[in-house]
Amino acid sequence: MKLFVDLISFFIALPFLAFVASYYLIKLSPKYRERAFNIAINITTICLFISVSVMFQSIVKLKSGVLITLLILFLLMAILTFLQWNLKRSININKIVKGSFKLWFIFLIISYIFLFFIGIIKSFTL
Repeated sequence: MKLFVDLISFFIALPFLAFVASYYLIKLSPKYRERAFNIAINITTICLFISVSVMFQSIVKLKSGVLITLLILFLLMAILTFLQWNLKRSININKIVKGSFKLWFIFLIISYIFLFFIGIIKSFTL
């Protein structure tokens, strides 16, 4: 059990390694071979969510890191819903969830890199 917890903690601390590991593990399965990239992105998004939330809480000293990142996800969903309604006059929930999850992935990558460098700079200035 400790090995499992250590492995999860490792992938949360280094989410890009979670992408590589999950991609190649899923690629081994013939059933999910074509969707390995998308599944690896989804797994990495969860790791990035936890990582960015913890980094935000430790750098900014606020306990609302999880709420802020979830708020951004819901904001992306609202924007995509609005755009889809204005363009097509119909709403496809499946497309909204997939699209917002992928946009959230991009946002989390940018946030991770930004918070990583801020953390390094902050550690040298203290």
